[in-house]
Amino acid sequence: MEEKEKEQRNGKKDVIVRLADKDDIPVIMDIVRRTIAIFRSEGNPQWSDDYPAPADFEEDIRQNALYVIMVETVVGFISLGSLVSPEYVPIAWTGKRPLIIHRFSIDPDCRGRGYGSTLMRLAIALAKEEGKDAVWTDTNGTNRKMRNLFSHFGFQETGTLEYAGWSGDFVSYELVLGSSC
Repeated sequence: MEEKEKEQRNGKKDVIVRLADKDDIPVIMDIVRRTIAIFRSEGNPQWSDDYPAPADFEEDIRQNALYVIMVETVVGFISLGSLVSPEYVPIAWTGKRPLIIHRFSIDPDCRGRGYGSTLMRLAIALAKEEGKDAVWTDTNGTNRKMRNLFSHFGFQETGTLEYAGWSGDFVSYELVLGSSC
């Protein structure tokens, strides 16, 4: 009760970031559906009715690669791993031991509150903790919000790639991590 009163006085609620579990998938899929609707309204073909699917998130959970950010309930997610997609092979990356951001979204009703930045800081911190030398990712060229977030955190464009079955160019990004010494 005392904690709840503190939240009301400060006007802020506790933000928790944790590994996802199977119980989170319905909320994650709701965020995905609403994100797809926004993508479509913006002409962004990045996700579809078939991707990402619950099975993608189930695999992320099995690999301890899916994180959620919560404020009373899940308000966003990020998938972090080391699996290099075949589409990444031709890109001239600087880093050789990357952490890769695969799927990332914030509930459309909760955007603009810094939750995406919190998840991006998590990705960078985990990459450093795991001894990675870079963070790699990509997004559809029309996804201005995500491209701006990457730029804000110092990611550099490394090229364009095409995914079989997807329209539009995807822009690849890399954040090279420096030594902590």
